[in-house]
Amino acid sequence: MQKKAAVFWQSRNFLLLFLFLLSSCVAPSQTEIPIQPQINIPTAQIGHNKKIALVVEDARVGDQVVGRTAMGTNIKLSNDMLDNIKVEISKGLQESGFQPLTGNETSSTKLVVRILGIQYNHLDSAHVVWKVHTVATAVIEVVATSKNNTYKKVYRTDNLYANAWPSTKSDIDHINITIGDSLTKLLTDKQLIEFLAR
Repeated sequence: MQKKAAVFWQSRNFLLLFLFLLSSCVAPSQTEIPIQPQINIPTAQIGHNKKIALVVEDARVGDQVVGRTAMGTNIKLSNDMLDNIKVEISKGLQESGFQPLTGNETSSTKLVVRILGIQYNHLDSAHVVWKVHTVATAVIEVVATSKNNTYKKVYRTDNLYANAWPSTKSDIDHINITIGDSLTKLLTDKQLIEFLAR
């Protein structure tokens, strides 16, 4: 009887070890984060209805995993990210009095917005009680051309968040707020707006 029990426990331990090793080999699941940033800039008629050809590009290099959610799954951004960012930039340009062209129409003034990087990292919380700290980063480059002149600048935002109860919803909010902050920096850049208005 004791011999059978010993064999049973050995088999059980082997099975548990096998399942553990198998689970460690499985790639982490992914969470697709909807990108719907929002900006809020004052209305101004600086652009005088000038047409601006608007292009938004994803210039991120390498692995497209942004980070991990509070639940431990890999974060990837939604496929409609560029379309939603373009819509928000168009709204901002309209608030400044410009007429953004997002289709096949052309203009002598062109605004190219490149997404250089979006990251979401959990910080070491060994010395933090009851809270999880994360840093969301958005790096966006703008290249504006008008009458053979060029204006180029990079806008970076690093936002630190502390959550007592982290969740996927809070991850989504943090990433979108951070992207929106970088877009707001772009659309309130006085030098850029004046360059486009010439």
